[in-house]
Amino acid sequence: MTTKSRPADLATKIKKEPAAPKPKASTGPMAPAKHGEKGDYVKLTVTLPPAVYQLVMTEVTRRKVAKESEPVISAVLRDAVLKHFGR
Repeated sequence: MTTKSRPADLATKIKKEPAAPKPKASTGPMAPAKHGEKGDYVKLTVTLPPAVYQLVMTEVTRRKVAKESEPVISAVLRDAVLKHFGR
């Protein structure tokens, strides 16, 4: 006969397991603004061909799976532009 776990037992087990470390947020002039803040950014709208959009979304997905910081389209595009211009 198996016994069912009670919520209190499950809570105890969850508390005992160490939490995975969160990725460190970047710092400096290109650090992301906190939620609700714009920071020193200029909003930009771009139109991309479907093939380029697919490349960007592949990178976003890779970052999410790897649990890297900033797995969002805007961060991927910022990184690509900075890398292109050598900054």
